Amino acid sequence: MKTYFDGSWGNDDNGDNWITLAGIAGTDEVWASFDQEWKTMLANRYPVAPYIHMIELLGNDDPFESEAGWDFDKKQCLIQDAIVLLSQVNKEEFRMARCSINESARHRLSLKGIAVVPDPLKECAGGCLTLTAGVYSENVPETHKEPLYVFYDRGERFLSKFKQGWLEKRTRPGKTKNPNNWWDQFADVQDLELPFHSPLQVADMIAWSHTRKLSEKERPFSYLKEWLLKVIPSSTIDIDEKFMRANAHSL
Repeated sequence: MKTYFDGSWGNDDNGDNWITLAGIAGTDEVWASFDQEWKTMLANRYPVAPYIHMIELLGNDDPFESEAGWDFDKKQCLIQDAIVLLSQVNKEEFRMARCSINESARHRLSLKGIAVVPDPLKECAGGCLTLTAGVYSENVPETHKEPLYVFYDRGERFLSKFKQGWLEKRTRPGKTKNPNNWWDQFADVQDLELPFHSPLQVADMIAWSHTRKLSEKERPFSYLKEWLLKVIPSSTIDIDEKFMRANAHSL
């Protein structure tokens, strides 16, 4: 069982800054077939898409610059083809998760002495793991469970928060693992290069699409969040100012 995560930052129409972590989880069997189909989808066009990274795609950056043959219609076709492929994945072995926190609201409440989310990066990392690996652990019989692997896009600040907790709380190598220790369920935690791993590209699409919809202004690919929610089983957490005030003492 492998879960892949990517983050995003952006502002809503009120100017508040939000941080978002998104993840996509699936079994080894799902990822083995998906990766090949994803590569075929990327290659089945001209110009060939080496990967999907939404900031580069929308920013007209290398390798998606107009000089290489990329225009808006070709970019839109690429994203639509990716969504079609995602809609065909086995829904019982595939799941996405997202956790978003209003960092500006957290700062405002902290200045007022209201106890809120102490570490938003850690909160997002934990929330997404609960919605992916946690759901998997609760619903899959012990005899059918696969080792859990966690991967982050290289350079993600969320990674250090989760990996630190894992290294501190897991059973030390060489010792007998505790079946009741949540941290012992994870076989490894790594960072990877997004262009070489299709699930990270999907996680990027999920995170980016939510940040895009923080604004109600109509912009290219504003539809992406809604489409992804329709084709992928999902769980989400939005920690806004109202939520923080209501849960100030329990967070």
